[in-house]
Amino acid sequence: MKPNRRPGKAGLNNVKQTASRLELARQVGLPENLFKCVPPKLSERYAKRAAVEEPFELRRHTEPLRATLLAAYLHGRGEELTDHLVDLLVETIQKASGKLKKLYRMTKACVYMLNGMVRASLQRSYRFHYRRMLPELLNALEFRCTNTKHQPVLQALEIIRSNLNCKGRTYPKAVQVPLKGVVSADWLPPGGRK
Repeated sequence: MKPNRRPGKAGLNNVKQTASRLELARQVGLPENLFKCVPPKLSERYAKRAAVEEPFELRRHTEPLRATLLAAYLHGRGEELTDHLVDLLVETIQKASGKLKKLYRMTKACVYMLNGMVRASLQRSYRFHYRRMLPELLNALEFRCTNTKHQPVLQALEIIRSNLNCKGRTYPKAVQVPLKGVVSADWLPPGGRK
């Protein structure tokens, strides 16, 4: 086994590869709390040992030691891949946010000339690029927050996750999409700005 490299910049291929690797590590079925009572430095030492040993060396170990080394490696690799996905998500959000800020400033400067340009640009970016990344990220990561202010965002993420396979431009009529606290007040319809 070779030491692992971090994925490159945020992009569809890197997100897909990282999510796929994380899914493979999870398919082994290690219990989540397997290393809960093990000092982190010890499990890291086992994981590093498994990462640098050749397969024939691993096979020479007794079964309990081999299982421990491989479990520590997979456990550490799963955490590492989750961190990578979160990094890619943050980078993607920062890129989109930077574009949004520039477009927003432009729109403020020439409101009549650029009416609708921000939304159209974001929709295009989402439709042709970010939309293909979203299922990988939402299916691989679990989002949590105890701050009640951010609950609408978590609800919106869950709606997106549960409707990933929906075709069409809108969600089914029964789906109540939270807008307040998720969508900028400037973008809400007049009745939704309360």
